[in-house]
Amino acid sequence: MSNAITYELLHECKQTKARRGRIHTPHGDIETPVFMPVGTVRNS
Repeated sequence: MSNAITYELLHECKQTKARRGRIHTPHGDIETPVFMPVGTVRNS
């Protein structure tokens, strides 16, 4: 298993330059774009 993280470009819109791709990681693939919520802790 490789530790490398790579990006595969699947499509690019000619008008907006928006991209669709796939990130390959040792733990699996991630389709992009992706909505990824991030949890944070707020210290009061």
